[in-house]
Amino acid sequence: MSADFTKALEDFDRDGFVVFENVIEPELVAELKAALLKTEAETGITGRDTDFEGKQTIRIYNLLAHGEAYWQVPTHPATLPFAEAVLDNELQVSSLSAITLCPGQGAQPLHADD
Repeated sequence: MSADFTKALEDFDRDGFVVFENVIEPELVAELKAALLKTEAETGITGRDTDFEGKQTIRIYNLLAHGEAYWQVPTHPATLPFAEAVLDNELQVSSLSAITLCPGQGAQPLHADD
């Protein structure tokens, strides 16, 4: 176990969260961005016409069903071992989604998710 990994676990135990900086390779970021733009163009899903979800917002739920590129997010080697350690190998991805605010869309009100 590396010193960085041990420190991340200690930080999580102390603070309840960890920020992993600069762990996603620029090539993967570019691949995910291209995949997302393609998925957005194919689905054309916009907001549900509510002020809360946004009338000028593209929302795509269950990205894992939209292409292999997205599977690299929950299985990324820089974060998966940490998630497995914290969750005692009881890891379950419940959602991987994208929300794109289009021109003219304001910010969503502050809220809590379960």
